[in-house]
Amino acid sequence: MTKRFIKYLRLVVLLLLLLLVLAGYYLYSHSGVRVETVQFKSSLVGKTLPYGVVLPPGLRLANELMQPPN
Repeated sequence: MTKRFIKYLRLVVLLLLLLLVLAGYYLYSHSGVRVETVQFKSSLVGKTLPYGVVLPPGLRLANELMQPPN
């Protein structure tokens, strides 16, 4: 293999990897599923703790109450 072919092959692999990452990001950002961190006061532990909430598409978290969109 020549050095020119190896450089070309490296460029093609890099572009394919970039395309794959961009496609994954697009699918992730447009899936509609969100994860939000919410704080709650635990009387058992005696302090405020964070926990994650997975919101399906179409739901939002507002004032600690999940409401469907209008």
